[in-house]
Amino acid sequence: MSVFLKLFLIFCISGSSFSLDRDDFYQDSSATTLATVSDSGSASGLSLPLTITNIRGLSDDSALAGAAITGGLLTLSLPIYNIGLQRRTVAAGYSGSSTLKISVDVLLRNKALNDIKAKFPALNGDSIYPTHLLLFEVDDLHTNVGTDLDGTIAQLVLATNGRYTFGIVLIVHVFSSAGTFTGSYNDDFSQLLVEYPFATNGALNSNAATESNVDTPGKYVIDFNDALPPPPVCQCKKRLEALACHTMKQMSGNILSFCSQYM
Repeated sequence: MSVFLKLFLIFCISGSSFSLDRDDFYQDSSATTLATVSDSGSASGLSLPLTITNIRGLSDDSALAGAAITGGLLTLSLPIYNIGLQRRTVAAGYSGSSTLKISVDVLLRNKALNDIKAKFPALNGDSIYPTHLLLFEVDDLHTNVGTDLDGTIAQLVLATNGRYTFGIVLIVHVFSSAGTFTGSYNDDFSQLLVEYPFATNGALNSNAATESNVDTPGKYVIDFNDALPPPPVCQCKKRLEALACHTMKQMSGNILSFCSQYM
């Protein structure tokens, strides 16, 4: 038995699995950094380069054009829409850092579209193609201030063109605590608007870094839209009609009235 085969069998029997690391994050050296906060710091009054509409859980006339960040929490406004990678309770402080960047890199936007289509293959890529990526990253985030723990390491990519918005979440490590939550919430956190696939009733699952909804451990794709675009129109019927019209013309010289659009 070859060494490679032995290693492969050991890998399968042991139940080991691949996991993400920071190198798997969406990275753009030319991205615009809107804010970076450490520990329990916050940054508000940030302006987005576009207006985001059609968000699930908000009214139809909602238009999100502002942002703020604090430990593990990205808040879009107005109205207030809280997107928590690892939201703290009111009483809890945080250690770690959170960063929000904006990228318009074409290769990254193409990558985002491919990730979205992996989860939603029937969607029209032209309709959902993102013009901007909001890169929200948390690093070594945990609630036990003053202690040295392995905190949450994750990135949320909001891929949006203003009309259609999807989240791509990459999780390297999870700090699981009863005092932290995840999900999208209304202004006072009284209502969970979007339950994330790596959470249960708003609580971050401890195995979030090894599970997935797109067959890559630690990767998740989230639909934030109130309504998705209609499926692409199949052109098969028109192509068959055109072929039939050209065939009739060649064989008899006569065509039906509707064939004029193909001549």
